[in-house]
Amino acid sequence: MAEDEGVTVVSYLDHVIMTLDDITNEKAVPMLAMRVQERAQLNIRSNDQIDTGFMVNSIYTVLPDKSDYNEVRNAAEAMTRSTRDWRLVDQSDSMAPEVRLERNMSAGVVVGANYAIYQEVQNAFMAPAAEAAGAEMGAQVAKIYSTYTKDESGNWRATGKKVL
Repeated sequence: MAEDEGVTVVSYLDHVIMTLDDITNEKAVPMLAMRVQERAQLNIRSNDQIDTGFMVNSIYTVLPDKSDYNEVRNAAEAMTRSTRDWRLVDQSDSMAPEVRLERNMSAGVVVGANYAIYQEVQNAFMAPAAEAAGAEMGAQVAKIYSTYTKDESGNWRATGKKVL
């Protein structure tokens, strides 16, 4: 968060975009996506970000002709008991709607838990997963941040994106 002359600006990680050059193997992109998913799940575990297991089980891969959303949603929503205090947690509203690929994308890895962004900001698991998997497979990695500015009325307004 930055403040300059009474203006507050906040940037949140929006997307991590990876580009593979000279793809000769058509399975390279799905393999990269699955590797990012696997790494993100490992990071959540090693970061001790598991209470019921919903978030770690809500991660799914989207390809142009396939999405694991429904399978993952069912598995994630079955995770209802907190490992911290053994209480039952209703997860029926915790899964965000299914994400579809944009035209120029070949694959996507999505965390379906609607609260995952707060966990990512607090203790990143997805961005490091993308960076590590990308490095393993020789991909170019760029982080896209959405920038928001608080106006004089106290409302947050999207003011652009920046690439790091």
